[in-house]
Amino acid sequence: MSDFKFREDELMEELREYIESTYGQHYVGGDGGTNGLQIQELFHSIGIAVPFCQANAIKYIARYGKKGGRNRKDLLKALHYAILLMYFEDDISEKTLGQEEFVFVTENVD
Repeated sequence: MSDFKFREDELMEELREYIESTYGQHYVGGDGGTNGLQIQELFHSIGIAVPFCQANAIKYIARYGKKGGRNRKDLLKALHYAILLMYFEDDISEKTLGQEEFVFVTENVD
């Protein structure tokens, strides 16, 4: 018997299986799998992974019910992007933890 009222454990397993399946798809570079370069890694390196993931999560939620009917895959994609968003936010927070913010003041010297 599950401790979850709304089958969350089953739904999380479905999401895990979906995410795992994405590692063998065409948009993963290199030799695929977890060793392949994903575009989110490039976006993270130039500082745009967070808004990219947020925008894509919103896109798939907004698209749900419009393209292909009630396409469950849109929900899985939205959840995947939300998880990626959490990852990149955490990564940014870990890198800035303990760093002081410096404010540079420039003076007008005549």
